[in-house]
Amino acid sequence: MIHSITVVVAALGLLVALGGIWWGTRPLSTPVQDCGTSFSFLLDGRLNVFVQDPANPPEGITTEEAQANNADPCQERAANRARPAGALAIGGTLVGAAAAAVDLGVRGLRWFRTTRMPPVRSHGPI
Repeated sequence: MIHSITVVVAALGLLVALGGIWWGTRPLSTPVQDCGTSFSFLLDGRLNVFVQDPANPPEGITTEEAQANNADPCQERAANRARPAGALAIGGTLVGAAAAAVDLGVRGLRWFRTTRMPPVRSHGPI
């Protein structure tokens, strides 16, 4: 019974970890800048691109988009996505590893109990 539970818990932990990795590697952008993914933006140490004059934005960008870009740049957007994504990835990995360790411990204990030599029984004095 415990093997079924630990396998399910380990599988759920793996799915949560994969979900966190997927969430952290989704594309991210602002109206002015292509940020890449949240993990890559933060790990590469890229710089934010700001609109110098939001009242007179570059061609193809509205004033509202320029103000939104300056108020919420790539670094903040990446951090807001990377924190929960990283927590899911690390938490799911830890849950899966703990379930696997419990399963291996139970299997080892059962193996040890079944492969030990049985005790020698004495039939009394000869």
